[in-house]
Amino acid sequence: MSWDVAAEREKLNCWEERLREEVGEGGLLLGELGYTEQHMEEFGGLLFRTTFYRVQQRASIDIKLRQVSIYWPLTFALYLVLEGIHNYGEEGLYWHGPKKRLMIEDNHTAPCGRCFRRILAQHNLPIFPQSRGFINLTPILLHGGIPNSSLGEFFDFLYRHEVQPHRITVDAQTLVEQWRRQVDYLADLSKPVSRFIRYGGLVAEDFVGRCLELFRVEGETDVEESGLPERVQDAFRRWKEQGTNRMSLRPTRKLSLAPKTGPQAKVYNGASHQACGGAVRWSRNGGGTRQPTSFGLRWK
Repeated sequence: MSWDVAAEREKLNCWEERLREEVGEGGLLLGELGYTEQHMEEFGGLLFRTTFYRVQQRASIDIKLRQVSIYWPLTFALYLVLEGIHNYGEEGLYWHGPKKRLMIEDNHTAPCGRCFRRILAQHNLPIFPQSRGFINLTPILLHGGIPNSSLGEFFDFLYRHEVQPHRITVDAQTLVEQWRRQVDYLADLSKPVSRFIRYGGLVAEDFVGRCLELFRVEGETDVEESGLPERVQDAFRRWKEQGTNRMSLRPTRKLSLAPKTGPQAKVYNGASHQACGGAVRWSRNGGGTRQPTSFGLRWK
């Protein structure tokens, strides 16, 4: 195998610089940045060709991870999150993606997970100290929100518990807090979904509110203006097409996504579920024109 390592490193440098600008002071989930499966493949390829291809030859995994931590920490962390979003399957397997793309071994996964957690701490990103599960894997999955493979299950859950019975909820925060207090609501959900609802803080509350609003929309434009990542919009369209007859719109309480004025508030507090100003940021076009949008949430 041969390639221009210097050119590949320069590409990684450009991505890392862009991610540093997007992450800023931290306080957000990496999955919010809006990067796609194509970005995942590009990041994985660049990381392999510049760093990990030598693991089996001369250097230990710890040396390579130290190199990644110094030069491209956010690119590496985002890559791991994107693997969880796009390749975490119903069978509950995660590491098969990084092992295939980076050519790492089973005994390399724990050091990669520890490196990921160190990167979160260094960049003031949520570390989810209250979460349960695998210490290295759970933070990766939580930073991705709900994996693509579980979005249909999540829409089923919303329809069954909130939309179909026509229950009236004051706001998404109240609804999610109820789910968190009464664990029976989440008992039948897969772990990635239930953990995101339980530990995703303000981001999870905003996500639930926007997804509930999808059940009210009447046209394609409304779906596109939901402020949700494209992968979530696409998943909802597929879910709706597969079960059109079951759809029943909520008759009351519409979520108004009004642009929030004034300084943008922090979007997440990694240590608690307390609201941090009522603003959540989603970047719709990761890797392209960065247009963060701040919304104030209010029901009417």
